[in-house]
Amino acid sequence: MIVLGIDPGVKMSGWAVVDGDVLLSCGLARTHDMTAVGRTLDMIANIPKCTTGIDTLVCEVPVIYPTNKQKGDQNALIMLAYAAGGITTLLASRAPLDMRVLNPKPHEWKGGTPKEIHNERVIERVPAIKYHIKDIPKSYQHNVVDAVGLALWGVSWT
Repeated sequence: MIVLGIDPGVKMSGWAVVDGDVLLSCGLARTHDMTAVGRTLDMIANIPKCTTGIDTLVCEVPVIYPTNKQKGDQNALIMLAYAAGGITTLLASRAPLDMRVLNPKPHEWKGGTPKEIHNERVIERVPAIKYHIKDIPKSYQHNVVDAVGLALWGVSWT
């Protein structure tokens, strides 16, 4: 089963394509456009046109956390939700009608595992990811690792 995982972001999104536990491709789609529509279209253009042969698309959706667990500007969640919806819609529109689309919340695919530990587990499961992210700045590598984790989670939904 071939799965495309997307970890959406407002300015960049991680993406990964897996076939079972085998990482086929992954990367970071960036944008510098300042409009909501422009950012989404720019990011889609930077994700390889790899929807042919994809069985499942997995794109994480944001969640509002309780006040004591919130990080950053909560208004940014609106733009993140817009990006996730736009990316999902545009990629799904390019794909075959029978492609499954999953939009899990972070806790649905990661459980309660802290981000750092979860990322270590994804890298242990798919060591090849280290070679794919070596040229990506360290502060952005987690986006790609999350995309791989999302894709692997999508495989488990077969």
